[in-house]
Amino acid sequence: MRGKGKAFQILFVALAALAAADGQFLFQASRMQWSFDDYIELVGRKAQRKAELIFLAVDDISLRLEADVDIPDFLDGENPQPEERRALELMAGKGWPWSREIYALAIERLFAAGARAVVLDLTFPKSGVGDDALRAAIDRHADRVVVAGNLITTVGELSGENGVAKVFSVPADTVVSPEARAHNVVGYDNYWIYRDGLVRSIIYRTTLENQDDLLRPDEVTTIRSLPLLATKKAGFSIPSAEDRRPRHMRFAGPPGTFKPRSIYEIFVPRFWRANYTSGRLFEGKIVLIGASGNWQQDEHATPFDMMPGPEIHLNAINCLLTGEFITDLPAWPRRLIVYGAAALVVLLSALILRPFLRLVACMGLAACWVMLALWLFNERGLLVPTLAPVGMLIVGGFICITSDFVFERVEKARFRRTLERYVSKNVVGKLLDDPKAFDDHLGGVNKRVTVLFSDIRNFTRFSAQTSGQTLVAQLNEYFTAMVECVFAHGGTLDKFMGDALMAVWGNATSAGPPEDARAAARCAIAMRIALAALNEGWLAEGRPVLDIGIALHDGDVVVGNIGSPNRMEFTVIGDAVNAAWRLQERSKEHPGEILVGESVARLLEGEFQTEEAGELTVGGSLEVKYAILITGARAPAPAGKSAAA
Repeated sequence: MRGKGKAFQILFVALAALAAADGQFLFQASRMQWSFDDYIELVGRKAQRKAELIFLAVDDISLRLEADVDIPDFLDGENPQPEERRALELMAGKGWPWSREIYALAIERLFAAGARAVVLDLTFPKSGVGDDALRAAIDRHADRVVVAGNLITTVGELSGENGVAKVFSVPADTVVSPEARAHNVVGYDNYWIYRDGLVRSIIYRTTLENQDDLLRPDEVTTIRSLPLLATKKAGFSIPSAEDRRPRHMRFAGPPGTFKPRSIYEIFVPRFWRANYTSGRLFEGKIVLIGASGNWQQDEHATPFDMMPGPEIHLNAINCLLTGEFITDLPAWPRRLIVYGAAALVVLLSALILRPFLRLVACMGLAACWVMLALWLFNERGLLVPTLAPVGMLIVGGFICITSDFVFERVEKARFRRTLERYVSKNVVGKLLDDPKAFDDHLGGVNKRVTVLFSDIRNFTRFSAQTSGQTLVAQLNEYFTAMVECVFAHGGTLDKFMGDALMAVWGNATSAGPPEDARAAARCAIAMRIALAALNEGWLAEGRPVLDIGIALHDGDVVVGNIGSPNRMEFTVIGDAVNAAWRLQERSKEHPGEILVGESVARLLEGEFQTEEAGELTVGGSLEVKYAILITGARAPAPAGKSAAA
């Protein structure tokens, strides 16, 4: 049975491994795996934050400059430059959306301060106020300016053979001239969004298919992302980013790692001096201008919670500058890892027999794998699966424990059924359910018990007149019925002695001498009734009927394992046993009656009636008085052909 149990464990763990290896790529399983990966990112090492990146935010503070702001009071008596005053007046003018001249003024100011590149993470799909100034600024600095476009996936008439097309929605011509677009000024601001809605990766370069000539007449087929163009415009060459595969970003930290600075501050002289050291802070920097705050709705879910879109772009640029990307294992190594975890479970199941220790070992290996995954993430930038192998180790450990428990229960039940064919049920129960208490009996203990003997009358003559096969079959029917009576009344089947049966009450378990005696008496009556039913059937079949003698006696005996080292028997010995056997022999003089010793008769008072019948001597000295048990209806030997005939 243990071999079958191990085979079952291996099969079940293998099926679980297959399910885990394949199931991790299903939607729900992927979401769980991504959550585990996100946890590794949260607790693991973050990318180095490059000081070359600055975030100028169109934030709530900048938008709160009302139309009635008194610019002289706001400037606190300072004498601003004309472009500073102009920008502040435009911000406090008509409110949002601002005149696009503000961005032109910001571009000029930043490049005058020595910025390497300026990125406008703002889309201008339609013409607006101030376009001329912004267009002129972009044309002047086309080699160092990047403006956001939007990559749109369409399904419909403009689609290709696969039914899907990508359209690049670029800024209006009034903002970005064809000449500026020829200098790769426009980069798409889209991210690689996973099926759970989180941004973890970016594609730095892609191609267009079925470009909509009605919306955009140029023939550009290869486009680059906003972060890639910003890095190139700043003078950094990243050839490896020119492929078209998603790259898993190692974020520099949670939202706010790239601290947003209010854009209006660069036009306030005191802030320009104090916060930006008169512009020297921007020297050699990549400056991204984008929206930030509750008003702009440009936030996206990341492993680090909701993050403003511009800050995700800064993380993408930061990854290019530091080379800090995360490598995701392809499908086949992930499957091998899950299968390896399953093989470990099976190996531990074979090597560690104690289920609890095996489970502890599986959980320990799971913890080690998580720590190894964290080390690989921190030191090698490798993201290995954690959910499937850890789940395989823990669940596989529980599977093995459960199967061990189930097969142990099955084996114990099978052993119990087999043992009960040879040992009384209550003895088997005591042996298996309470082995310590049973062990206390093995050396021998004194107990008061009630002993029952039954014996078939004239069995020698009966066996001589019956064929061996018929004799065995009829005896088996008889003993089956008698043993059922013993078990039904809580007795212990002590032994078969040829055609005789010995049962005991009070040896393995006891309800007290009075109740033990009453149970034995009820059993004796039930045996008489069962035999009458058997005889009726046998008589109808033309088979010989049987008569038995039954006797009960009560007294102190020694209970224990008796025999040789090669064969032991749980039994009782003592004068009470001898007296019960002698009473059974005396029952030949009282056909159809149940004889009980005097001590049993006293214990039966109140529930049964007895009448004195005589006395006998046991062992030459012990005088035993006995009585006949009055059952209410005497059970004479059945009429017809009998064993005594």
